[in-house]
Amino acid sequence: MKRLMEYTTLLNLKLYLASFAVTLVAFFVASAANSNLALALGLSASVLMCWPLLRDLVPVGWSVVIHGRWPTRNV
Repeated sequence: MKRLMEYTTLLNLKLYLASFAVTLVAFFVASAANSNLALALGLSASVLMCWPLLRDLVPVGWSVVIHGRWPTRNV
């Protein structure tokens, strides 16, 4: 896992952690207000915040699974 995180930037990791916090807040707000809209908006924001991390790591994972080796170029 540590080697996988070398292929992304610190900003993307911070966005991922913030998206986790947004998800938790969305669950609490949606359950307190009994609102599906609040849950949908919170989860949508969370997915959008995770997107840069996925964009960086999916090609690396693809290379490891399909080719059996780590990519040579680091970010």
